[in-house]
Amino acid sequence: MGGEARPAKTKKPREDPKLCELSAVLPTLITQKITRVVAGKDFTFAITEKGTAYSFGRNNYGQLALGSHEDCNEPMLIHFFEGNRVNDIVAGGAHAHAVLLDNEVYSWGSNERGQLGLSSLFEEVCDFAVPQQINAIIEMRIKKITTGFNHSMVLTRKYCGMLLTR
Repeated sequence: MGGEARPAKTKKPREDPKLCELSAVLPTLITQKITRVVAGKDFTFAITEKGTAYSFGRNNYGQLALGSHEDCNEPMLIHFFEGNRVNDIVAGGAHAHAVLLDNEVYSWGSNERGQLGLSSLFEEVCDFAVPQQINAIIEMRIKKITTGFNHSMVLTRKYCGMLLTR
C-alpha cells in the first residue's frame, strides 16, 4: 500500500429510457415549463409557469374540462381558462377544482354527491364537462382547496380559517 490515492471512479450519467418514453408520450408539453402536475383517478392536469392548464386521461364525467366526455390520450389545452391564470388545480376521483389568480374557484366533472360545491339548483345534474364557478365562496379568500375521492374541502382566510366541505 503505497501512499498514492487512487482517483475515485465516476459513473457516466445514463439516459433514463423511461424519461425518453415520457417525452415521446407527451409531445404537447415538451416546449412548456410545467410547474405543477395533479392526478385524479385515471386523469391528469398540468399547469405551466404562465398559468396555462392542460388535461388528459379518462373523461367519462367531463373531468378534463374540455367540454366533452371523450377520453384524451395527449395533453389538451383547457380553452375555458384562456386569458386567466390558473394558480392551482386539485383533483378527486372524477372531479376537479381550479383556483385562478383573482381567487375565483371553478369546479367540473362528477357531481353525483354534490362534490362540486355548486348551489342546490345543480343537485340533479350529475356531471359538468365545462367548469362552473362556485358562487358560494366568491367573497371568501381561499387559503387551500383539496379533494377526496367523492368530496371537496375549502379552507378560507376570511372568517378565521373557516373549513367548508361537501
